Amino acid sequence: MKNSEPAASAVVRKALEEGLISARCPAAVFIGLPAYQQKLAELSEAFPYPALNALAVKTNPLIKMLRMAADKGFGAECASAGELAIAKKAGFPAGCIVFDSPVKTEQEIKYALEEKIHINADNAQELALICRLMKNGLYGRKGSIGLRINPGLPLNGYNRYFSAEERNNITGMRSSKFGILLDQAKALLTQNNEFSKILTGLHVHIGSQKSPVEMLIRGIKNAVGLAEYLNQSHNYQIRTFDIGGGLPVKYTDEDEAISFREFSNLLYSEVPSLRKYRVITEFGRAVFAKAGWAASRVEYTKTAWNERDEKLKIALTHIGKNMISRYHDILILNADGGLKTGEPIPQSMGNFMCFPAT
Repeated sequence: MKNSEPAASAVVRKALEEGLISARCPAAVFIGLPAYQQKLAELSEAFPYPALNALAVKTNPLIKMLRMAADKGFGAECASAGELAIAKKAGFPAGCIVFDSPVKTEQEIKYALEEKIHINADNAQELALICRLMKNGLYGRKGSIGLRINPGLPLNGYNRYFSAEERNNITGMRSSKFGILLDQAKALLTQNNEFSKILTGLHVHIGSQKSPVEMLIRGIKNAVGLAEYLNQSHNYQIRTFDIGGGLPVKYTDEDEAISFREFSNLLYSEVPSLRKYRVITEFGRAVFAKAGWAASRVEYTKTAWNERDEKLKIALTHIGKNMISRYHDILILNADGGLKTGEPIPQSMGNFMCFPAT
């Protein structure tokens, strides 16, 4: 970050002069196109066609950035109806869109079926609803219905990687809010033959910046094992496997991260049966995080006190935890965009999400 500080300062100064950052528009996101294009190239080389590399829209919903990916044959992973609208506006074909919301309404599911968008169901109730709708004539394309599996990984052995807050964000543990536990999914799918007529994919997503690669692969391997069992013993035709995203980003020298190619090589080495399936990836942070940065006005400053009666200085900005600033280096500039000098003073950052950012 230190080498890029003068460049960042110059960009912000120019943005201020041109009114891109102002009282009316207090924050902006800047993307380095060469770095972004390089990441897209690395991802497509690591998971080439027929894999579908669906970028997580929530990590960068800028239409022009997504359109560049759509033009290169990438897909879009959408976690809400709003993100579906963004993906369509960016030019992604329906067959390259993955709809992953865990709270899809019946109307949203009907829309996805009619548009032939790939759906990953979150739970048994949603899967039953999709089954009923398809019986009534709303047919999606072959391979369009998946089910999210929670591999229920034990946290023992991984505790050292996570803070208490981060443990709540891991989506592959038994306590996760998302997906259906592996053993429950096995019972559900083997006891309900009607699901074999519509289900042609499985999905697993571990999540969390700090999740070790070994943990990501273990979750995928367990879920692929279920797909193999269903295909061989219960007449399922599962052909698509969505491995999700969650690949860590190397923000600092202390962070552990590997490239898309290294991850692909290790994954197929540890889970060779995955080669039988059409793979969908859902990388977002790993594509966008190091290709761009955000700038915001400090709108207000104030003070508070902690439990030791120590005075805390607080800066309220228009970016914060929603931009995952707890992982990023933060650069402090003057009102004109120049580098702020002087003795550093510890600050807490807050924003419109009502959570502390650092």
